[in-house]
Amino acid sequence: MIENMWNLEDEEVLALPTPPEKIVEEQCELLGAATDYVVKAKIAPYSGSVESYRRTSLRALPGSVVQNFMQIYNDDRFVDIQEDLGDIGSSYFAFEFFIVAPSIPNYKYRVMFMQYKIEYYPLLLVLDDEIETDINFPVSSENSDEILSSQNVVCENEEQFIELLRKVITSKKVRKVVASLKRMANKALIV
Repeated sequence: MIENMWNLEDEEVLALPTPPEKIVEEQCELLGAATDYVVKAKIAPYSGSVESYRRTSLRALPGSVVQNFMQIYNDDRFVDIQEDLGDIGSSYFAFEFFIVAPSIPNYKYRVMFMQYKIEYYPLLLVLDDEIETDINFPVSSENSDEILSSQNVVCENEEQFIELLRKVITSKKVRKVVASLKRMANKALIV
């Protein structure tokens, strides 16, 4: 008999933290219940890039008819993720946390993006600018090699994430969005 080297009963394997999206799902349910489901929060898998990035590509310059070749120039542009979404590497799991009102079908308020590797933490959060300003949460990570933008927050563990999520949900911006959506949705239901 060959020895089983997997040892899946190991305490480290069994003691995994709760996936961040499950923590957010619980809060989504609580918002729905608190507003009689007139306003809902949702978390959904997201397949685009969650951060702004620099796009580098080669482009052809138009030439005269006489030319037998095209000139090439380098197009190096900063792309704000809010304006242009791209592909994300398959080694990451990404989610979008947003608030909607079912009676207002063309509106969605994106609260944040979440991105992590298979271990859940460190967890990268990309917050709405106004939320980041409201909560004044630390925006850098000791383990991060990158310089983070002011919207990016890295949570090193579940406790930090829960603390941050509490601040995000109770921020002035999120409370205003929920109150406005609830008011508008109630009016839409009456009409």
